[in-house]
Amino acid sequence: MVFQFPGISKRDIRIGLVKIVSPWIPLGFRISVRRAGRWASDAFCRPPFALDRDPGDATRFTHWVFENKSAIVKSWKGANRRLQEGKRTNIALAAPLFDGVLIRPGQLFSFYRLLGRPSAKRGFCPGYEVSGQGLGQGIGGGLCQLASSLLWVMLHAGFDVIERHHHDFDLFPDENRRVPFGTGASVFHNHHDLRLQNRSGQTARLSVRVMENELAVGLSSEDIWAGIFSIEERDHRFTKDPAGIVYRSNSIHRVKKDGAVLSETLLWKNRSRVLYPITL
Repeated sequence: MVFQFPGISKRDIRIGLVKIVSPWIPLGFRISVRRAGRWASDAFCRPPFALDRDPGDATRFTHWVFENKSAIVKSWKGANRRLQEGKRTNIALAAPLFDGVLIRPGQLFSFYRLLGRPSAKRGFCPGYEVSGQGLGQGIGGGLCQLASSLLWVMLHAGFDVIERHHHDFDLFPDENRRVPFGTGASVFHNHHDLRLQNRSGQTARLSVRVMENELAVGLSSEDIWAGIFSIEERDHRFTKDPAGIVYRSNSIHRVKKDGAVLSETLLWKNRSRVLYPITL
């Protein structure tokens, strides 16, 4: 006998069952299952990953598409210097694995396909990372900044977002913020990946460099890049729920300029819990 519930789809039922069962399944087991499923999916489906690097000296890629620079070590009250330096070490170790990567038309950029597991055996250190409780620490912590910079640059090149995860918390006020809230990426080895696809019809070359306290991420091409894109924020607001918890929300849009014509695409909506004092 099959029970039918008006207005409730099979997908809704599956999601409901997952929410009921998940709290009873250990987190480590759920992560392992997710990682195994991704490995099997990639092995079976064989996505067209971008894995090749420019064999030359990049002289062919003379047209800058977009570049982003950001400070690695930032100061705030109570910051742990050891974890900050660990973050700098982790980004410096990871940067050469992305520098010079060619993303050809139709290919898929995968953060962890290029990085691999950031383990202590490979020299990665404890650094700050966002956990389920807020700001914590872990081996390879701080690589979210690299992933976020890569995402920001590729969005300006018009790449399609295939997989992107956001942080559940808004940790700090907007002092010295250079990009809109909610344009970053949360990554966790082979569980939360960052994946984007190049459907531009042109090959792009990644440039990732660490210079003292600065991370510079850019994309270049052999010819002038087709299309001019900007990333813009809409509907920014702070709200408080009945329990007094403050949330921050907005929507992120990509605007393309083609001559005098503007077209706008919603990329995603954000809603994160605010962890710093704010008066509403």
